Amino acid sequence: MTMFEDDPRLKEIEFPGEVDIVWARLERCKDHFESFGTTWAEHLATQPHSPKVEVDKDGNGRLALIRHKEPPLVLSLFLGEFLYELRAALDNALYAAAIIDSGKNPPPKAESLEWPICQTEKAWKNHRNGRLSALSQELQEDLYSIQPFKAESPAWNCLAILNDMARIDRHRAVHFITSFASDGWMRHDEQLVKDLKVFPGPVQSDGTLATFKWLGDFEISPEYLDGETEFDVDVEGVTLTPGPNSDVPSRPWGSLANRLIALRLAVYEYTYGLLDHAIELATTRNKQDQDSNRNVTMD
Repeated sequence: MTMFEDDPRLKEIEFPGEVDIVWARLERCKDHFESFGTTWAEHLATQPHSPKVEVDKDGNGRLALIRHKEPPLVLSLFLGEFLYELRAALDNALYAAAIIDSGKNPPPKAESLEWPICQTEKAWKNHRNGRLSALSQELQEDLYSIQPFKAESPAWNCLAILNDMARIDRHRAVHFITSFASDGWMRHDEQLVKDLKVFPGPVQSDGTLATFKWLGDFEISPEYLDGETEFDVDVEGVTLTPGPNSDVPSRPWGSLANRLIALRLAVYEYTYGLLDHAIELATTRNKQDQDSNRNVTMD
């Protein structure tokens, strides 16, 4: 099944092959996503890390995640390819929409067409007046309505997330994959363990999960400090930020897996919506032209 399969409107207009490329890219993303998940699960099966409590002679302690084995580099490659396919699908969809919109292949300003992802109104206006100037006003409005600066929570906007992640991937070559302390609990003896500070989120480069001051004159044990932490995978440097329905900072769309699912779904909805509107506009325009021609013939 592909986009617009058996859509009766396609009999009335030229339907560009680029639409099939959009669908192929979205399907390819699923392959990269599944490969990422399988590889991460295989990595965890090797027990690549373990917790350890360390206390120096002055009583300064820390709970750390000791890495015995780094995540496979191929995880970064799967992620980068996933992001590339999504970004390319947007551009392919815009090119196809421009063909449908203009009735010309290649469309006007073909060499400069690029799906806009703008953080400010000014950036949008520059893009609209340049790269998008040959598009119909209706399609320009479609693109305008989904820009990150129009979102209630821009940091959670899927286009903004995709643009940021894809930009990092281009400039750094790969995303660095890390463990993320996503959930857990900790209890401690308040008389002997002081100044306990827990670091949820991306595991720090030295593996520190928590720091504390140990006042005992004997070796610390789980009786005095104990806990359990759940880890999942994420990209290094992920930013915690309040979302649309909460003031509590958290990862946009939750885990990395949920975030990638949200990105693919958003790209599908945006590309399908733009193409569907372009088809509708072209179909209506063709019908109007046919009606006009019939009226001229009758006269």
